[in-house]
Amino acid sequence: MEVSRLKMCMRNNARLQSLGLPTLSTLFANKPVISPEKRKPEHTCEESEAEYHPNEEDTSEGDSSDDSLIDEREVLQDLKSTPSPSSNLKGLNDCRKTS
Repeated sequence: MEVSRLKMCMRNNARLQSLGLPTLSTLFANKPVISPEKRKPEHTCEESEAEYHPNEEDTSEGDSSDDSLIDEREVLQDLKSTPSPSSNLKGLNDCRKTS
């Protein structure tokens, strides 16, 4: 498994070099893993507080209530009473055969 993976990597690197692209290792060799400019967080774990409290009532906008939900039975009833597009096509095909 490792041998086939190594051969594939070598094949890919050779293909990249033939296209004029440097190997991936040279692209990333001089890049620092962690940016020195990146600051550490200013707060500690003890200072941070969870924003989600499951026992508190959520008053955010955009919540849906049960009143605004459509009853599934109504939707199913509407779907059953509406003819399907395929049944309309069958009727058209029957008309073509008779004319």
